[in-house]
Amino acid sequence: MAGELINIGCASNDSFSQHLGVMIYSLLSNCSCPQKIKVFLMDGGISDENKKKLNSIISKFKAQIVYIKPDQKYLKGLKAYRHISIETYYRFYLVDNMKSEKILYIDADLVVLGDIKQLYDTKFEDNILFAVKDPGGSNERKKVLGIPLEKHYFNAGVILINCKKWKKENISKKAIDYIKTYPEKIQYADQDGLNAILVDKWKELTPKWNTITRLFYFKYLKVIRPPNYENDNLSEITKAPNIIHYAGFIKPWYFLDPSPYKSIYWKYLKETPWKDYKYPDRNISGGLKRMKYYLKIVKGKLF
Repeated sequence: MAGELINIGCASNDSFSQHLGVMIYSLLSNCSCPQKIKVFLMDGGISDENKKKLNSIISKFKAQIVYIKPDQKYLKGLKAYRHISIETYYRFYLVDNMKSEKILYIDADLVVLGDIKQLYDTKFEDNILFAVKDPGGSNERKKVLGIPLEKHYFNAGVILINCKKWKKENISKKAIDYIKTYPEKIQYADQDGLNAILVDKWKELTPKWNTITRLFYFKYLKVIRPPNYENDNLSEITKAPNIIHYAGFIKPWYFLDPSPYKSIYWKYLKETPWKDYKYPDRNISGGLKRMKYYLKIVKGKLF
């Protein structure tokens, strides 16, 4: 419809507001109709100063933003996992309270290079959501979650949600109940819970709408193929992504992190009110702190 708004959902705490700002700026600057964008931001404690910065980006493109304080009951019994913050669960509250029929939920650690309207206009069939298969969706992970090996495991960083069908099938409660009932199976928070209960209820998007940066590493390794991508042309996928997702613990805002497409993040950062940001680990103390973090993560599992 000509006057239909493009509903964008996201969540952030104050420490992640800069990266959220980069995501929003990139999304709006590459959208053919930024004035139709309405951002529903799940507010995990964003300061007034950072809200002013976010509002300045929204105003520049004549878009809209709504700050939502989630009901904390949605977090009861849930926990963060490594680099995944507790705010990731806010999507459940958001979708359950959406009046519109659909919303595009996007993580804050990514850059949008394509026209998001093209993705938002994707037509639903009988599925609850659209998503991109995750290169970390190994057979071991699928076995743990009870997903048939021939099925794919999706990344929840970019999901187009059919809110009406989501609420009708009580997806939030089912996912939260699964996470609470089987905490020993959970490694990627809400993403695992959603994958476990949505087998055959989601439809696959082209990886260009959620190009996860670890795919760039696999492209150069040649011999090794990431799970779920055994038959895909990685060079084609990574050549012109519509969304670059800096998923995992390697992030472009750290000097020591060899993140693919780090320069793209910094390009958009320079257009935001956070343009004077400096690497926190480009010194001895910051570097040592980051190295300790690497060792802690690698000791567990790489991705």
